[in-house]
Amino acid sequence: MQQLIDLKTGITWLGIIILLTGMLIYGQSNAVDFDVYYNIAHRVLRGAQIYSGDDGWMPFKYHPAWSVLFWPLTELPRKWSNLAFNIAQLSCWAWAALIWARKLDLDLISARKKLILLALSLSALSAEIGFGQVNGFLFLCCTLFFFLLNESPPKPVLAGFLLALVCSLKLNFALLFLYAIFKNRRTLWGLGLGALFLHLFAVILTKDIWAIDIYSQWIKLLLLQSSEQFATFEVQGLLRFFLWISPENARFLWLTSIVAFLVLELWVKNSRQTLPTPLVAALWMTLLFLTSPLAWWYQILFVYPLAFYLIKNTPPSSWVKYTAYSCLFCFAFINFNTIGAKGIYWFKDSLGYFTVTSILFFLGILSTIQKDLSWTILKSRPQAHVHHSRSQNLIQKTAHLLRDKAH
Repeated sequence: MQQLIDLKTGITWLGIIILLTGMLIYGQSNAVDFDVYYNIAHRVLRGAQIYSGDDGWMPFKYHPAWSVLFWPLTELPRKWSNLAFNIAQLSCWAWAALIWARKLDLDLISARKKLILLALSLSALSAEIGFGQVNGFLFLCCTLFFFLLNESPPKPVLAGFLLALVCSLKLNFALLFLYAIFKNRRTLWGLGLGALFLHLFAVILTKDIWAIDIYSQWIKLLLLQSSEQFATFEVQGLLRFFLWISPENARFLWLTSIVAFLVLELWVKNSRQTLPTPLVAALWMTLLFLTSPLAWWYQILFVYPLAFYLIKNTPPSSWVKYTAYSCLFCFAFINFNTIGAKGIYWFKDSLGYFTVTSILFFLGILSTIQKDLSWTILKSRPQAHVHHSRSQNLIQKTAHLLRDKAH
């Protein structure tokens, strides 16, 4: 019997290794985002300009410091450098998954559970590795940011430092400034240290104490980004949704929605509700995906914590649990291999990932209104059954009292 168990475990680990190896091999074929990091590091070594409008849709658009921080990539040939980069990203995803599993009290100890999670994440994760994205690092830093601020004792300086790093890569993460300041003002110290750390690399790059020229080039490039990429069918965020329904007013509606979300955060903060940290973190990470101007479909991995939170914290018979399962399966199994090229194009063009994410976000917001997700409206059992059970209990208690008096 033990030999059979060991055989099943070995086969499961073999399956995990095959899937991970396949992703790493697939990552060698495209890696357009990795090439941006790799080429910019070579530009720095040559002393060439790092911000150029001639790079089209694939420019280097991050903080100047990253052009120096990506320098170690040049120490290896492109093939091996890409492999090392993707292994590092997979390690970040795995570390973050273990943190979330512990916070949500999910069992990831067995090889079978690890294989199931990998299978559920395979579609988006293989795209992340295929393009050579840096989102694994961002996901890990964002996860650590929330739990460092809420652990006992909190570590706001380290959390602020991590926030500065992620904002230097994706500016929309600056939405977390509000949460950080309200949660612990000492986070500002970490933000300051992070900004200084990044600025030092800009100084090294330009040999200018203020590095004004390089910062102005960076801002100019961001402002001149083509708006066409925001409307591509691969993007699944709020801005793409507003471009779909009202192209003329899209940016105004997008900015208004962001303000509305921040006001909602202030309302929740002032309501003095003590919400579970995993729920708050999962909602914010979902919001980061929705509000990103370039919310590429494979970044739905940022929404997975909310799906797992709802599955874990809802009653077995609740329609919320079934809905969360359905959303998770949509993320995992609606892809090129299941519905074909025309099907996946239609799903993305119709904002399918955005719709599914919005459903999960709405359910998460409901759970902030009532932390116990088993309240009446979310129960699948009819209220009449509850009244019937209460009446039956009352009759039984009365019968016991009459029997006691008779004795």
